[in-house]
Amino acid sequence: MRKRRKDIRFFCVFAIFYRQISTIIEDLFMPTNFVFRFEKANLFIPFQMPNKRQRQAAVNRQTTPEDARRSSVIARMEKIKDQLQIPEYVEENQPRVWLEESYDLGDLVFAVLDIPWKAFYEKAQSLLEQYKDYEMAIRTDLLTQVDWRHYQPPQPEKESHEPSFKKWFPLNLFTRPVKKSSAQETPAATEGTSNRTPRTIAQGLAAPEQTAYCQVAQLYDDVKHSLADYPAMAALLAHYCTNAASDYYLQAIKTLDMTRLTDLDRSIMEQNGFLKVLHHEIYWCNALVQCSECVERYMKSFPTPDFLMKSYAGMDDRELCAASVTVLKMIAEQFRLLADFQPELASLVQYTLVEADLHPDKSADQRYGDALLVRHSGVAAGQKLYEQLRLRMLGRLSLPQEKASSRRHPDIASRSYFVADNLPAVAMAEFVQLCSQHETARKCQHCGMLFLSKNTGAKCCNRKSPNGGLRTCREVRKEERASEREVPPPVDVLNKVNKRMNGRLARSLGMTTERRASILKSWRKEVKPLVQEATDHPETFDEEAFDAQLCEIFNRVRQEEAAAERRGQEEASKKRRWKRKG
Repeated sequence: MRKRRKDIRFFCVFAIFYRQISTIIEDLFMPTNFVFRFEKANLFIPFQMPNKRQRQAAVNRQTTPEDARRSSVIARMEKIKDQLQIPEYVEENQPRVWLEESYDLGDLVFAVLDIPWKAFYEKAQSLLEQYKDYEMAIRTDLLTQVDWRHYQPPQPEKESHEPSFKKWFPLNLFTRPVKKSSAQETPAATEGTSNRTPRTIAQGLAAPEQTAYCQVAQLYDDVKHSLADYPAMAALLAHYCTNAASDYYLQAIKTLDMTRLTDLDRSIMEQNGFLKVLHHEIYWCNALVQCSECVERYMKSFPTPDFLMKSYAGMDDRELCAASVTVLKMIAEQFRLLADFQPELASLVQYTLVEADLHPDKSADQRYGDALLVRHSGVAAGQKLYEQLRLRMLGRLSLPQEKASSRRHPDIASRSYFVADNLPAVAMAEFVQLCSQHETARKCQHCGMLFLSKNTGAKCCNRKSPNGGLRTCREVRKEERASEREVPPPVDVLNKVNKRMNGRLARSLGMTTERRASILKSWRKEVKPLVQEATDHPETFDEEAFDAQLCEIFNRVRQEEAAAERRGQEEASKKRRWKRKG
């Protein structure tokens, strides 16, 4: 009975705790935010633990290696669920249970410096200009800015064929009417969507160079491939690009929520006809949510469409193009911020991390303090981004290797996380963390890019992209140095014989390390003139004969050494006998 009361009390503590932070998690930890934390030399990025339905959906669709690794972690957590004090906690609190992925520090900073963000931004802007007529604006201010109490509905010229409130789902009525152009507008202003020939999703996939969602997926794929050497930046950008648009429309639905209206407000809307307008806008929000999810899934599986897009293949793709424009606008904004912050961060890294490597008398942390004092050109924007970070608590499910005795609660660990609205702020936070840990950076001698010089003798980085994605700069440099350092054939034969004889001596009974080194040293000293002579006359060099000659000399040196050792033992025994007689 006492144990049962303890379990109930334990569960109540968690219930109260998570009731307090549930609103924070729902409102703050959205896909449009970047959540992260630092611990020693690692960057930790949390991801939400999916429920059973989401896990089954992940099995049905195509998964990346990253998804497979996450699934293995979740499977491990499911196995230990029965060992927790409250076994049903994991399943009942799925929306508030998070896991973590760790990355090495430096990925975000060097990704900002190395990737051509300006070129990607210009490409996104050109696509926005090309597909601007596909945009469908959502009026999220209908309940706040519009005077709906005095709404006067327009008089329709003919009977309206708008979809009713009951036909929101399934999503098969993509027929949003085009706004009619006024008399003041020129015909060129109404081209695009109004004069566009209806096209199905299957027809759009067949002509990807003319389709908005194919071009957006292609742009994202190019960015993803350029981030192959920067997994932390790739993870943050992937989570943002493949969730931000659908989250934007979901937030719009929350803004237009009619459940918060009073009965009086609802009756006023029914009388003046504004309720139909609100229903119409919510309908399109729901339609665009599904289209955004369809586009985001296509971005993950590009160039092959997943089963959701294949199931919509016969439908009109106007809403899909509208969702693609929303995705593109959000991606372009992040690219713009990264492109603007790139030169400022480069100057800061040069002033602190690079100079600390060239002149170790002052650490990077001290140099960053000097940059703040002298108001360095890159400090103003970076410090403003760093001050915008918010600190929040997030309940995270503990991993099996963590000790329960080190936590207040044995099953759940609450961690402090930074929350940022943009990627430059995350990169600035990592830069400050690098300075606080006294890291240094230097240029790679192969590709010329900066890398963290954790090893004082390191001269090349571990990037693969400069070498076609096959080998790292360090591996390429090592091979180049090996090819430059050609070994003459006689020296090569000498090294092979030395290795063979060293193993032979090591297997001899009673052979000490000092004695073995002495024998090999005497042998190499005696054969050195022969090796030099064979190197000077390569035209008369015979590898087999030279090998046999070296082995013969080794055997002679070994016999002489053994004879000298026997003479020494005999002399030592004689001295001992003389001492006994004396």
